[in-house]
This record gives sequence, structure tokens and C-alpha cells, in this order.
Amino acid sequence: MTKTWKWSGGDKRCVHLDFHTSELIENVGADFDREAFTEMLKKTGLDSITLFAKCHHGCFYYSDSKFFVHPHLACEILDEQLAACKAAGVSAKIYISAGYDEYTARKHPEWLGIYQKGKPQEPNGFRRFCFNSGYLDLLKEQAREVVKKYKPDGVFFDIVANWPCYCDNCIADMKKKGLDPENEDDLWQQSRDVAQHYFDEMDKVVHEVSPETVI
Repeated sequence: MTKTWKWSGGDKRCVHLDFHTSELIENVGADFDREAFTEMLKKTGLDSITLFAKCHHGCFYYSDSKFFVHPHLACEILDEQLAACKAAGVSAKIYISAGYDEYTARKHPEWLGIYQKGKPQEPNGFRRFCFNSGYLDLLKEQAREVVKKYKPDGVFFDIVANWPCYCDNCIADMKKKGLDPENEDDLWQQSRDVAQHYFDEMDKVVHEVSPETVI
């Protein structure tokens, strides 16, 4: 893991603006007022704010994404928010849901992690992916698109904690490495290996496109 996997600089007052918005919700951003948002940012005295490119539902919040754009996006809400941040002098970090993506989970259940033998984990109704699957390649492409388009000060990848996974890929990898899927220590070793690979790959994707972007 590189030193860029943490916020840098003088950020003291920060807001994480959660925006997980089901694709069933209509008129997303219809009443967004850039000037009002700018003024509120100024009043708060913020150093930075996190804005959403992709949420847990798998929706993207800019219309020219090649991925799943929120079907009821009524304005270019991420671009509008970023413009307001620039006007207010507030650093904007861009959020990408990594571990959760319900749109993709419906299409590729084979990429989900198995955290109890034979059962995908579904905390809070969201299903978590195993990064030792084809999902990691998709996530890398999503991150590449976001970073290339916006060159943000930072990106926030969420839902990344690791723990033992019993999916076919992880079990097969363990056997290749001589690890025992019935041994708890070996299961945790596999989870650390998968997590480190994820960190290395995402670091490479982001910094090939934008070396100054903090993760």
C-alpha cells in the first residue's frame, strides 16, 4: 500500500455527503441550486466534501458514463456540485462504492463473496462482492472513467474491509497455494492476499491516470 492511500494536506473540517439513491427514485437533482449549494459550502467553513460518482445501488451521477447512469437523473448533479465546490474554494473528493453495486450484483451474482459457507452475505440489504472475481476488472474500469473525467483531489472507495470468503475463486486459489479452506488462519491469509491485490490494482489505476489524486 502506498502513502497516497490517505487524505493529505490541511483538511480539518470535512463532510461526507451520503447519496445512495435507488434507481426507483424519480427527478434526482431536479431542484438542485448551484448558487445555494455554493453559499452553504462557504458558510460551513469546510475544507473538503465527498461527492458521489457511484452509489451502493450501482448508479452513476453524470450522464455520459458508459456504466449504469441513474435513470431519473434530472441534472448533471456531480458536475454541478463540483462547480459549486470550485466557486466556494472547497476541495472535492469523489466517492465510488467499491464493495457494493446492486445493479451489477443482479447481473453477476457469481462475483459475490460467500462469507458463510454457501450463502452470500447481505448486510443491510446490500450484497458485497469478492474482489477475487471479474468484478475487480469492472471496478477498475469504473474508477478509470471517473478519475480520467474529473482528475479529482481525491477518490473515496467504500466497503473495502476484508474477511474470509468461500467463493469458488478463493477456494481454488487457496488450494493452489497449499492453504487449507477449513483452517481459519489460512482463510484469513487468503483474505489478506485478495485485499492487497485489490489495493495494488486500484492504486495503479488511479495514479496512472492522475498521479496527484489521493486515495
